[in-house]
Amino acid sequence: MGSAGPDGGARARNRGSLALAAALRGDDRDVLNGEFDALLPAQQRERSICYWTPVRVAVAASRWLEANGASRVLDVGSGVGKFCTIAAAASDLVFEGVERRAHLVAIADDLARELGVAERTRFRVGDLADVEFGDYDALYLYNPFAEGYASSASWLDDAVELGPERAKADTERFEDTLASLEIGVQVLTFHGFGGRIPDSYRLLQSAAFGEGRMLCWQKVRTRGTGRFISEGDWL
Repeated sequence: MGSAGPDGGARARNRGSLALAAALRGDDRDVLNGEFDALLPAQQRERSICYWTPVRVAVAASRWLEANGASRVLDVGSGVGKFCTIAAAASDLVFEGVERRAHLVAIADDLARELGVAERTRFRVGDLADVEFGDYDALYLYNPFAEGYASSASWLDDAVELGPERAKADTERFEDTLASLEIGVQVLTFHGFGGRIPDSYRLLQSAAFGEGRMLCWQKVRTRGTGRFISEGDWL
């Protein structure tokens, strides 16, 4: 007879989560968004389509990064950890996420343990000012500053400071950060990040995923001309 009650249900969920991680690792079948999002709390599951990276984008990103020689990847605005945990399950890379909402970091930590990738993922509460970007050889952004430009009705919650002024400041800070990074760093964006890429970067790869496009850039010169490249020029 099958196990009943909370313990039996937890064991069944754990087995299902590990099977999901194995599927992400292999090529035997595609993991659907709804299948993965079932691991999230109900409120975050409902918001996933707007806020969290689709499964096939995260898998593709991990394979691009691995093929391009990355080893340690930072997700800027990591939310519930969907990108990091999927990409860690699909590759041998190490992923870290920085996120301003503490309750989302807690969800991400639980998700990483459930999928068996906690040894290669780390999440922490913070913002751009708290990050040592030189510790990473690749960065990932799923338009993390866009929420601040949107109507307050579409915000995840009011747990952090939001609004156009904060979003604009974060976007400009990240543009400056990109200009200061070392040669060789890769930057992946899905739906952009709201800003521009310094012309010291070269576009390595680009692919459409539904209505969005993922771009992979690499810094190839210490200094550019001071000009920026709009991501829209490549779409």
